[in-house]
Amino acid sequence: MERRVSFYSDACKLAGTMFVPDHLPRTGQGSGIIFCSGFAAIRDTSLLACSRHLFQQGYIGLSFDYRGFGESSGTKWRVRPLEHVEDVRSAITFLQQQPEVAGDSIGLFGGSFGGAIATQVAATDSRVKCTITQVTTGNGRKWLQSLRSNREWQAFLEELEEDRIRSMLTGTSKMVDKLHIMVPDEKTRAYHEERLEKYPSSCSELSLDSARAVIEFSPEEVVHKIAPRPILFIVAENDVLAPVEFAKELYDRAGHPKKFKVIPGASHHDTYSTEPYSQEVRDEALEWLKCYLPAKTH
Repeated sequence: MERRVSFYSDACKLAGTMFVPDHLPRTGQGSGIIFCSGFAAIRDTSLLACSRHLFQQGYIGLSFDYRGFGESSGTKWRVRPLEHVEDVRSAITFLQQQPEVAGDSIGLFGGSFGGAIATQVAATDSRVKCTITQVTTGNGRKWLQSLRSNREWQAFLEELEEDRIRSMLTGTSKMVDKLHIMVPDEKTRAYHEERLEKYPSSCSELSLDSARAVIEFSPEEVVHKIAPRPILFIVAENDVLAPVEFAKELYDRAGHPKKFKVIPGASHHDTYSTEPYSQEVRDEALEWLKCYLPAKTH
């Protein structure tokens, strides 16, 4: 059963979807998974197939829109990673109040930049018992810089500094095309254009100060705090949007138990929607959860 839900985070009303197995008793015994969407993404897009797959395996799922995105309230189309972190922590609290969920059996599944959000949350909130990241990065500065040449990066930093002054003088940051911040390769551009056509409420623009906030976000500095709780890193061999080495750096800083799984031949978005790569992701995630966060369906 899928049901629409809402809850609050810092006075912003967040819209979400819960996935609850029909056979699950309302006795607080089920394990819950919160799905953390990627960069400026809305719920029910890239992680939808995986959330439904785990739902079919007996897991309670929760997908939601971060503040300012999709159907949630808040300042529109502004990325603040630490605000996203608080939204996920509010989602944990919400899930703990649901009658089907065991409050001490909640995990996170983060896709792309959502994996960075999930990592930060797990490192700072002990209620997270198990974490899975998919094609993620652990340092916002390194990520945005990797998408540009040295000359482009310097020009971008100058643009951000000009916007900092503009924001101070006017109270408003410049709105730019989302892909101006997350410079895409051709395959990523085609993917986002298809998403925007399929989901008209998707973000097409972002405030330029979003980039400054991303640059200052560095979950790699706290990932070691997750241990001894488990974390799985799933990466795509041919990922040019979030190169494998970024997740590997995050993995190397993490404590045990941990696992680093490379999906051979896959690109970034292949892991979401292209078979057999996306099936490999689902299988790997399920095995990790069976080991560290069983579904508890009885």
